[in-house]
Amino acid sequence: MLNDVSEKEVGLSYVIKKSWAVYCQQIKSITVLMIMVYAPVGIIHYIAAQYILKNPYIGIPIAIMEMFFWIIGGVGSVFIVDNALRKDSVEMGVGAAVNKAFTRSGRYAITSLLAGLIIFGFCLLFVIPAIFPIINYIFIMQVVALRGLRTKSALKYSKSLVKGRWWKILWINFVIFLIFFITYLGFGFLSMLLPKIFGIIINLILNVFQSGFFTVAITVLFLKLEAINMIAEKEENEVESLSQEDSSNQ
Repeated sequence: MLNDVSEKEVGLSYVIKKSWAVYCQQIKSITVLMIMVYAPVGIIHYIAAQYILKNPYIGIPIAIMEMFFWIIGGVGSVFIVDNALRKDSVEMGVGAAVNKAFTRSGRYAITSLLAGLIIFGFCLLFVIPAIFPIINYIFIMQVVALRGLRTKSALKYSKSLVKGRWWKILWINFVIFLIFFITYLGFGFLSMLLPKIFGIIINLILNVFQSGFFTVAITVLFLKLEAINMIAEKEENEVESLSQEDSSNQ
C-alpha cells in the first residue's frame, strides 16, 4: 500500500479514500487505542470533578495525566497506520504500538510544547493568525514518531512538507472537520432524544471514531507528501546528473 501512496497526486478525495481504507483495515487496533485514551480520561474527569471545584490546582496534574494518555493513543495510532501502509508488513498489534509510542512520548511532549509556545507567542504579538503556524506544525506527531526528530528539527521538517501546499492542507483539514461537525450535530441531536446512558455511549463512539480517523488521515497525508518530495528530489538529482554528463561530454 505504500507504493500506492507514492503513485498518486495529493488531493482531498485521495486522502479520504485512503484513510477510510486504512481505518477500516485497522479498525480493531485503532479503536482499542482510542478507548484506552478516552476511558481513563473519562474516569479521571468523573473522579476529579468535585475536587477541582474545591482546589483548581488539582487540575494541573490531571491535565498532565490526560496529556499522557492522548500522546500514547495518538503516537501509537501513527505507528499502526505507517505499518499498515508498508507492503508485505506483519500487522502491528496494540501492545507493540503502545510500546513504540512510549519510546517517542517524551520527544513528542517536548516538541508539541515548543510548537504551542511559538503559536502562543505569535498570537500575543499579533504577528500572524494562529492558524498559520498550526498548519505548519500539523505533522509534528508523525515526524517525531516515524522519523525520530525532535524540537526545532521536527518543527522544521513538518514546515518543509507544508511549504507550497499550505492552502491545500488547510482545505483538506477543513473538509474533514466539517464532516465530523455535521456528524456530531446529527448524532448529538439523536442522543438528546434517548436516555442519558445511550447519549454517553453515542458520544464515546463519536469521539473514538473522530480521533482515530483524524490521526489516520494526517498520517496518510504525511506519508503521501514525503513520497512526493522524494520523487521530486530523485527527478531533480537525475536532471542534475544528466546536465553534468552533458557538460563533461562537451
